[in-house]
Amino acid sequence: VKVIPNKPLPFKNNSFDVVVSWATIEHVGDYKKQEFFLNELLRVGKNIFVTTPDRLCPYEPHTSFLFLHWLPLKSFRKLCLLFHLPFSASVNNLNPLSSYDITKFKLIKPIKVRQNFMFNLFPGHLIITHKEK
Repeated sequence: VKVIPNKPLPFKNNSFDVVVSWATIEHVGDYKKQEFFLNELLRVGKNIFVTTPDRLCPYEPHTSFLFLHWLPLKSFRKLCLLFHLPFSASVNNLNPLSSYDITKFKLIKPIKVRQNFMFNLFPGHLIITHKEK
């Protein structure tokens, strides 16, 4: 099945018992596209399990930056260009999320967002779930 970026998934509502997405949502574009992606997963899946690196983690895994991704995203993107990382500088390729960003999404089903901590100290990944009752 061919999936077209930023278009509805070619599946009926609740086609799957579980939909899993590992570290993909940060690569689909801006917040509006991320919201659309998450809503599509919620539409086609009865249950979802989604992970993404937490923007609050001290280490940014796509760029190997320490703390620089905590800056406003406009400044972060300029630094990516300065460090010759044009792929990461584009919002269409990398748009890191925090749990706060996700709470602003208008979603079709309720979700839970949980922080997974590295060494029980630092935020590492966000885990986004929805479970049908």
